[in-house]
Amino acid sequence: MRVYVVGDVGSPGGYDVSSLSTPLNALFVAGGVTLQGSLRRLQHYRGKLLIEEVDAYDLLLHGIRGDLQRLENGDSLMIPPLGRW
Repeated sequence: MRVYVVGDVGSPGGYDVSSLSTPLNALFVAGGVTLQGSLRRLQHYRGKLLIEEVDAYDLLLHGIRGDLQRLENGDSLMIPPLGRW
């Protein structure tokens, strides 16, 4: 299935991923965040609907998270810039 990774990521664009993929898998295939990108608020969208916000620091500090939503065909992952929100 095809998903889209946009924002402050190494290689933004569309990627074919497994049906078992989560937003973190999509971030990985897109080359990870840039130096200007934030791991605090990865935004997973299905159309215009925000499905979830993922705090990847939580994953780094506490290990694997089993509660991440799986991606569906056409979903988008937006990586915001560093800074205050």
